Amino acid sequence: MKIVIDLKEIIEVAKATDAVGFNTFVEENEIEVEYLEYTVGDENDGVYEVYLFEFDTTIVYINGNYIHNEDLTIC
Repeated sequence: MKIVIDLKEIIEVAKATDAVGFNTFVEENEIEVEYLEYTVGDENDGVYEVYLFEFDTTIVYINGNYIHNEDLTIC
């Protein structure tokens, strides 16, 4: 039986973990993601950005720190 996870819970996990922890979370919960940008070998080094298909949203970390979507600006 698959555990149902909502977007609110995903955001809470994102805030409480670093990029490595979040990557482990999505893998353990079989959440389908597309890796848009990440550093091979250490997700906490540089930009880690994944798209979550089921939730139609992206999760972004910079150097292991979660960046809220509203904090991102296009230059």
